[in-house]
Amino acid sequence: MPNANHRPLLILWLLAASAFAGPVIDLDTPGAMASLRRSNADHFERVQGVVAGLSSSSADTAPIWLRTRYRADDLVVGSMTLTSYPPQRKLALTLDDTRYRLTWTLRDAKPQVLKVPSPGSRRPGETSGTAP
Repeated sequence: MPNANHRPLLILWLLAASAFAGPVIDLDTPGAMASLRRSNADHFERVQGVVAGLSSSSADTAPIWLRTRYRADDLVVGSMTLTSYPPQRKLALTLDDTRYRLTWTLRDAKPQVLKVPSPGSRRPGETSGTAP
C-alpha cells in the first residue's frame, strides 16, 4: 500500500494511463526493439534518439526537446534510480499514437555513499517522524 505522500502521484499516473487509449509497447520485452526496428523504423530511430539524449541531459528539460526534436509526448521519467549496475531508470513516452515503456542505462551516474544515522544518534528534541 503506498504511503500518503505517494497517493497524489499514483492518482495522477492512473488518470494519465486511463486517458491514453492507444497501444502500449514494452520495449524491455526480449526482441521488442528488433521487432520495432523491422515494423516501424521511424519510431525505432526516435526511441534511440530519446534514450541517447536522456543519457546526457536533465530530466527537467527533457519534455521540451523531446517534443520539438522527436515529436514525443507524455514523457514520464522515473524519479527513482534502479539499484542495478550500471544504474537504470524507467521511461514512458508517446510517439504518434503509440505509447512506449522501457528501461534505460544511466551512463554518467556517479555512485554516492550516504551515511544513515543509527537509531540512537538523534539529537535531543528530535522525533523519529513516526506516530506513537
